[in-house]
Amino acid sequence: RMMSRAATEAKYIVVYFSCGATSDFTETFRTVAADIPLLYHSGISPISSNPEVGSSLLDLLGSGKLTPRLFGDAAAKLVGTRVLVVLDEFDRAESAEFRRDVAELIKTLSDVSARLQLVIGGVAGDLVDLMEHIPSIRRSLAAVRVPAMADSEVVALIENGSRMSGVKFDPAAVELVVSAARGSPYLTNLLCHFSGMLALDAGRVRV
Repeated sequence: RMMSRAATEAKYIVVYFSCGATSDFTETFRTVAADIPLLYHSGISPISSNPEVGSSLLDLLGSGKLTPRLFGDAAAKLVGTRVLVVLDEFDRAESAEFRRDVAELIKTLSDVSARLQLVIGGVAGDLVDLMEHIPSIRRSLAAVRVPAMADSEVVALIENGSRMSGVKFDPAAVELVVSAARGSPYLTNLLCHFSGMLALDAGRVRV
């Protein structure tokens, strides 16, 4: 999410998609295409007022099954912008075909030098475990491992939130959050948020 925010500030078109167990390529990338304005397609005049042309990249893809080549070829014609597609929770996708199609799309985007990049997030032991189909696209990937936060970083996160909110955390509360969060910034924020709200509801500014 932080990467998406930074990309948006850098004038990227950012499309965020959270994968699920039943995610498939056609559904996912039709959703992505619907968020890419057609005015960035080189084959469409930016001053065109023809309603039959449509308003998003989706309008050029037809109604049939969407393939990596079809989407990649459309993305290759994007000009005047850059697009970042974030596929989050990729590890939840159970379909081997979906994972294979995403890998094929990565290769296609690299081959045509498209102004569209994928950021794939998920929990896995390594890149091969996450992507499965790796040999032919290895040169098109950069892996970034995100380890669990150290206890000191979790404490710093709690202290930052405390300063911003005015809600103080007793040392025992900090220790409990650190123990329960197990290095996860998401769980740290969640636990602090709810415990802080409970304190405020009880008329306190201390957890």
